[in-house]
Amino acid sequence: MQKAYSIEVLDHPGLTLSGDEATKLQDSLCQLGALCFNPLPKYQVFDKESPDAMDNKVIAVARSGDEIIAFLSALWLPITALDRPLLHSGLTVIHPAHRGSGISLDLFAHLFLHLIGSHPEGFWMSTLAAVISSLANVSKYTTRVFPSPEWSGRPSAHHLALAREISASHRDKMLVSPGAVFDEDAFVFRSAKDFAGGEALLKDVDDQSNWHRDREASAFFRRLLRPDTGDEVLQISFLDPKHLAKHMRSQRFAKKYSQRAGKL
Repeated sequence: MQKAYSIEVLDHPGLTLSGDEATKLQDSLCQLGALCFNPLPKYQVFDKESPDAMDNKVIAVARSGDEIIAFLSALWLPITALDRPLLHSGLTVIHPAHRGSGISLDLFAHLFLHLIGSHPEGFWMSTLAAVISSLANVSKYTTRVFPSPEWSGRPSAHHLALAREISASHRDKMLVSPGAVFDEDAFVFRSAKDFAGGEALLKDVDDQSNWHRDREASAFFRRLLRPDTGDEVLQISFLDPKHLAKHMRSQRFAKKYSQRAGKL
């Protein structure tokens, strides 16, 4: 039986916490990361040499007692094709003992409900992943998602403009190899993790423990990815508060989130 956990969302912790508190938080995130990655990539909140590693993030942190057992570290990206920044869902890390517990969905739910408070009109977002369950979840809980099983045909001009700017300007924020080719038909970075140390981040796309319970959606995303190559899908979507509220009031989530969803 999984232990109970609490979730807190921290906005720009490098700027809002004291120096000692921010350092302690980063140390704890790195400690959890070391359980999941070998070697630990010099990336995102794990990069202790970066002066803004904790400054420009929005981090949902799950704790069991005093121990951090999972976190989601997202960030806003400036995009010239939009009149406001785009949210990149960033990095999700879960303690091995808590995988499969639904904690990933809880992290995203807390993050989204927190951000909608200051962005009630919704916002565009991006996700980069080879974990099929993550891709399927994005396709269900956000709207205007490409690629997704619900979208037939080619991406819209708007989706393509956002993806091209991400490919040209923000690969470093997503740990995508400079040599990776962006497939504009599939929205896949081919060999995204083709760099020294990138093998620690490879996902087994045929490991069905990482698939979603919606097997049709899982099969759709599996077809986009070549095994053992480091391919990653770039999803572009829009977080619509009304769409999110509908899911939060559903039987699956109502006990935890219906009261907060009622305010959307």
